[in-house]
Amino acid sequence: QTVTNNEGDFRFGGLTDTSYTVVVSAVDYDPVSESVDFVRSIAANEPGESRALEITLVMKTGTRPPRPGTTFVQNIPAPALAAYEAGLKHARGKRVAEAIASYQEAIKLFPNYFNAHLTLANELAKQGKFQEAIKSLDAARTANPKDDRVYDLFARVMMQQRKYAMAARIYAEAAKLNPGEPQYLLSQATALIEQSNLTNVAAGSAAAKEERSFALVEAEKILLQVTKQNDKLADVHLQLARVYEKKGERG
Repeated sequence: QTVTNNEGDFRFGGLTDTSYTVVVSAVDYDPVSESVDFVRSIAANEPGESRALEITLVMKTGTRPPRPGTTFVQNIPAPALAAYEAGLKHARGKRVAEAIASYQEAIKLFPNYFNAHLTLANELAKQGKFQEAIKSLDAARTANPKDDRVYDLFARVMMQQRKYAMAARIYAEAAKLNPGEPQYLLSQATALIEQSNLTNVAAGSAAAKEERSFALVEAEKILLQVTKQNDKLADVHLQLARVYEKKGERG
């Protein structure tokens, strides 16, 4: 047995068979079971495999059903799991270089290791190693293209590089994957506002003015959408105020 984290992720280590039944249960939901079959057993020279399960949890009678979700399962070799967990321990102890080395070792042992790629990318991004972080994010997206956290981190890297237009597009993808997370739309709108700041309208270019206007209109539209989902997010109203202020400026 195991319990998921806040993102719904879980893992089992040291598995030796090739067939399993995953039983998912939660309070107020009907339990669901799905079979997972792997082709081969893990050995010293046999890498692990990945399987993605589509699991729909249905609320018990009298409650509103949730949207379907995806549970991503990987059969991770024990040495790779041990290296990854060592990296997490190093990270908690602020030993950044050791943490990165451990994540890289886990990936070397299991090249398709989603969590190791994602965690490594996050650590590299914090160190300002953006190109290396993007490389790890690409590997994580290849392993599991349906995880919105990959797009969220990718967009944050773009924001740090002041590539706001690209960040806005990536946040839009994250919002499609996880419509219940209003922060993605808020971040998309913020990226559009920052993009409008970069647009040079001082020279009087019609194209530049149109680009700036489009960015602000889209940002306003997105922010108003967020207020319908959650009007208690203080930053939404702050960003809306920025939009209205900028729309009142003269180029």
